[in-house]
Amino acid sequence: MTVGFGSVLRYAVFGAFALMVVVFVALRPDEFAQISTLRSILDDAAVLAVAAAGLTVVLAVGEFDLSFGSIAGFAGAVAVYAMVTLDVPIVPALLLAVLAALLAGGVNGGLVAYGRVPALIGTLAVGSVVLGLERALMDDKTVYDGIPAGFLKITESELLGLPVTIYISLAVVAAVGTFLSFTVPGRWIYATGSGEDAARISGIRTRRVRMLAFAIGALCAAIAGVLLMSRGASYYPSAGVGLLLPAYSACFLGWSAASSGRFHPVHTYFGVIFMGTMTTGLIMLQVASWVTDLVQGLVLGIAVLIARSVRRTA
Repeated sequence: MTVGFGSVLRYAVFGAFALMVVVFVALRPDEFAQISTLRSILDDAAVLAVAAAGLTVVLAVGEFDLSFGSIAGFAGAVAVYAMVTLDVPIVPALLLAVLAALLAGGVNGGLVAYGRVPALIGTLAVGSVVLGLERALMDDKTVYDGIPAGFLKITESELLGLPVTIYISLAVVAAVGTFLSFTVPGRWIYATGSGEDAARISGIRTRRVRMLAFAIGALCAAIAGVLLMSRGASYYPSAGVGLLLPAYSACFLGWSAASSGRFHPVHTYFGVIFMGTMTTGLIMLQVASWVTDLVQGLVLGIAVLIARSVRRTA
């Protein structure tokens, strides 16, 4: 009886997604029910999918990260600054962006794993510092001019009729999912997230595992930040901050729908598509922009409640 109730809750997430699609198709059949709309949803969701894949690893290890949006913006800013101001070629500029993000992720991991600072406080502090560094680096100005065409082509190019960003997001989700599911460090992450004391007794160096989780989260944030700047053909202050709420909503939606009861990038990707479909549908219905923020917050709260209920009844 209890297990059946948990299954009903899981299927409710898929049912809500199906109902949402039916409503949007009924209200905007000439716009929503098109292949081009699906293509647009997948393309628009690419940046969020990459960022959320990294966040999934941090959640899997049993921690939270409030800095990944700021890290994404900082990495993108570093790349643009290197290319525009320092005249650094594209590939080295991207490597500098990744390095900057990994340093921030390392600070996160150090504070949480070795400093025993609560993750919510530590990552909030790091996020604020990184955001300040980003704005100082770019002098709090929007940058349009001087960005190389090759950098912009990252998100403008297509392959087999689909934007390259879709392939990048799927590749990141697949890579992170494979790491978590089929490698020893991935199993260490899940073991640490399930119970740090038990993991430590079994010989797992849980502090290093937490450091690794935050590093992977920062790496994915860097990729998301680069895609964000390339897609916008510019840098603008605090560009990555808007990723925070949608990414958490996607992760917890995926978690609530997963039968395994674990955070996993594939499940998170479903959550990303859920959020992307909802946002696209609301835009087509021409609702006020604040409605999207309101609904995203409600979705996150409901997803967490469902996920906790599923875990209690599993």
